Amino acid sequence: MLTVEADSMISTDVEIRTGDSHSIVMDGSRINPARDVTIGERVWVGAGATILKGVRIGADSVVATKAVVTGGPFPPGSLIAGTPGRIVRNNVTWVRERLLPETELK
Repeated sequence: MLTVEADSMISTDVEIRTGDSHSIVMDGSRINPARDVTIGERVWVGAGATILKGVRIGADSVVATKAVVTGGPFPPGSLIAGTPGRIVRNNVTWVRERLLPETELK
């Protein structure tokens, strides 16, 4: 199951997968079951990002462009980037408006 909580923003060309397109079988049993993905409230997922099964992203987080996110969970306020995705900053948030560099949020 995929859960995307309120006020999240998902950009273009994002792939979110709760399972694989095939079964991997060992000794007659599937070893790659589907797993839920949860994208918390107010998460921004950048263009071309891939979020794979079992990922949980906390509120107010940002997934960088083209990141490949596996594992986790990722706590609220995470900036996740890279392949594989890892936390590169903590305690972040985001706003929809484009702010000038000298603008300070209060």
